[in-house]
Amino acid sequence: MLIGANIAVYLIEALSVSSLTRFVYALGLVPAILSAERSYTLLTYMYLHADPLHLFTNMIVLWMFGVECEREYGAARFLLLYHASGVSGGLLHTLIFPQSRVAVVGASGAVFGLVAAFAVLFPTRPIAFLIGLLPIPLPAAVWGALYFLLELAYGLSGVGYVAHMAHVGGFIVGALFALPRRRRGPERHPEVKIVWEKV
Repeated sequence: MLIGANIAVYLIEALSVSSLTRFVYALGLVPAILSAERSYTLLTYMYLHADPLHLFTNMIVLWMFGVECEREYGAARFLLLYHASGVSGGLLHTLIFPQSRVAVVGASGAVFGLVAAFAVLFPTRPIAFLIGLLPIPLPAAVWGALYFLLELAYGLSGVGYVAHMAHVGGFIVGALFALPRRRRGPERHPEVKIVWEKV
């Protein structure tokens, strides 16, 4: 449902070429003008995407990590996890960059929450990085911690056009959401997840 909704909204974006900027600023998260009247953008921004690659990468991560999180929590609590992570990511980005007039779009904060929840729920599950053609397996907890630190470093540096602090905010909430349900016994379904990292 979430993947379908994201794709549907992107198709609407693609059909709104002549008014795309107005569309993005109406529904995207713009920290400098966030107000009670525009609080809905904390939800709507996560259904917008900048381009097909942005959409594709977020949906791949949603599918890879969301399936088992939903299996663990059930549909209703999974949706709460997803949206709470996305909203929290938007709020943290706004807190760090309150004067920014750049519209933030994308499901990244929400999917980073899923990544964090997965790492907490299945800490020893191997995730194989493909650096070039070389697979490097890491436990999910280690991979998640490294990715969090990398996003935090990028976010604090202010380099680039990616809302890294939205990723950080989503990750924190996803981890906190999953902590009470953290597994202490042997894990089921020990398949390897593969994530490609470009170097």
